[in-house]
Amino acid sequence: MTSHDLYWAIDSEFLMSGRKALADDVHSIQLSNGSNCSVFIESASQLRRFFSKHNYVKKMYAFNLAPEVGSLRAMLGESYSSHDEANRRGAVKFNKLHNKKVCHVRLNGFDYKIYDIQSLCHNLGFRNLKALGKYLGFPKDEPPTWIGVRKWRTPAERETFVKYSLR
Repeated sequence: MTSHDLYWAIDSEFLMSGRKALADDVHSIQLSNGSNCSVFIESASQLRRFFSKHNYVKKMYAFNLAPEVGSLRAMLGESYSSHDEANRRGAVKFNKLHNKKVCHVRLNGFDYKIYDIQSLCHNLGFRNLKALGKYLGFPKDEPPTWIGVRKWRTPAERETFVKYSLR
């Protein structure tokens, strides 16, 4: 097993309405091993299927973890009144100590942690994902004008959205 099999990145796309705890507002969750596999997930069943097929994954990374935690909880149907309640009762647990943010997911035998790399990247001089991607040779595409405002409406818009999300 190579490092590409073991280390994955996670990102999500959602409406900027402030209602990201609602599953309908989460458009997708994207997962990538940075090499030969990128996965576009639109439903809880697809997410659970990914978890069951990739139970060897123990670590993931996110540039900004808090939105990904909200998207995971929403897509999985977890709705709690506070982070404390979610951490006690849910499959997706979020902890923050100073600038260190870690999410622990335990679901159907899948047990892994997601680490927030944003503070590390900031310390290295990368203030956003666009700057980091440019430095690494993976420039970020310009988002569709409607992203974060509404979901795609046509097959062509969906295709554009998927391409943008997986980049």
